[in-house]
Amino acid sequence: MSIWKVYGAKVQGPSHVQTNTPCQDAFSTGVSSDGQWVSMVVSDGAGSAARAEEGSQLVAKVLSEKLLEIAVQLNTRVPGGWINDSVIQQVIHVRELLREKAGKDDIRDFHCTLVAALVGPSGGFLIHIGDGSLLCGNATPEENEETKLHITINHQSKPENGEYANETFFITEKDWIKHLRISPIGKTDWIMLATDGGCALSLQNESIPHISNLQDIFKHLLKLPEESRSPAIQAWLETDGAKKLSNDDKTLVICLGSGFNGFEGHEITLTNSIPEQANPVVMQPAPAITVPSAVKQTPQISNPQQSSAQQSSAQQSIASTNPSSGTYQINKKSNPFNLKMVLLLLTAGAVILLALSQLQNILIPTSSRAPEVSGSPKPSEIEKKADAPVVKKSKDIKDDQAKEAQVKEDKVLTKTKDDAPVQNNEEVVVDKKSQTVDTQSDSSSSTEKAIKTTPTKNKDTKKDVDKSTKAQ
Repeated sequence: MSIWKVYGAKVQGPSHVQTNTPCQDAFSTGVSSDGQWVSMVVSDGAGSAARAEEGSQLVAKVLSEKLLEIAVQLNTRVPGGWINDSVIQQVIHVRELLREKAGKDDIRDFHCTLVAALVGPSGGFLIHIGDGSLLCGNATPEENEETKLHITINHQSKPENGEYANETFFITEKDWIKHLRISPIGKTDWIMLATDGGCALSLQNESIPHISNLQDIFKHLLKLPEESRSPAIQAWLETDGAKKLSNDDKTLVICLGSGFNGFEGHEITLTNSIPEQANPVVMQPAPAITVPSAVKQTPQISNPQQSSAQQSSAQQSIASTNPSSGTYQINKKSNPFNLKMVLLLLTAGAVILLALSQLQNILIPTSSRAPEVSGSPKPSEIEKKADAPVVKKSKDIKDDQAKEAQVKEDKVLTKTKDDAPVQNNEEVVVDKKSQTVDTQSDSSSSTEKAIKTTPTKNKDTKKDVDKSTKAQ
């Protein structure tokens, strides 16, 4: 006997009724032979795909069967990384079947999403690609009140939408594995799967669990006998309120565990025990682009509840290229770090130029430099002017020394004429002559010539003295 009870239904959306398009949603469930494991798969065919209905039906039917094969292995193997590998292999198998059905490698005509779960007595895992939704949790009696059942939401797998409205991702795309989410879950008592149309009943703003709606669903479902629960779900999906929430096809599947047994018709309370989570991030490869080629563009907001203030802020701070190119968005605000770098480079350049100028003054001779500005004295003239006073000064010194020597000679001659005896005068003359020669030995050649004339004069003077002596 199975420990799981599964109920579900799908309905055609108002937009498909108007265009006479069949319901493109599909779901399939299965229970293991021992009744311990349950598999559930929900798929939503893309409205723009030519054979979306066929694609969603094949994906739901085949994967629900393949998941039960994994359940058989879980009875003897410890959960681990092999589960991810097995799930990927089963998705690849489904894609191969779609290629066979298409008769070619291109399977875009079968575009469809995927929401699936495999759950046993102690837990299981969830599989998700696209904009469907999955909720699960526990059910426990209220303390001291056996007639009340408290239901909690412990895990949620949110829809993954593209950057723009009505964009999502499909199992049939080339990069499907980048959007595949495999999430382990612990022991759970209930699971709810839905396509994007069915999410209108279970979620607010396509992301937050709708507590009051979910509580009403569980309350009314438990009041009904088991055979009436699936038809009741279909009736809810066809109500005018559900049609107003979404005009797309709608699918909702609910699985209840043994924890609900004995609480039929009892009072229900429901709470959300998981923190607020952000929507799944869409990771897309992008080539490098430059800011000059970017064009300001206002992106469409997939969340209709976003405030106008947020939209205007996004318009001011975001620049993007064509969204179909998959490029990243670029913030065009100035970067102060770049300005600092420019200033540092300019300063370094100025220092280098100054150093080169100083080096040029040291290494390059004055004669090899460019001519000076007109009107300024040439270097050769400056050198001449600087040397001229030195030459003149040297000549003056020599003339002064010669004059001084001549004066001394005149004094000696004068004294020789006036003083007696002559012999003493000769000695004096000799002594003066010797002293003059010693003093002026280092003088210029002109001074030496002046000194050399002294002996001649002394000889003439001696002759005169001798003549005078004889006359006496």
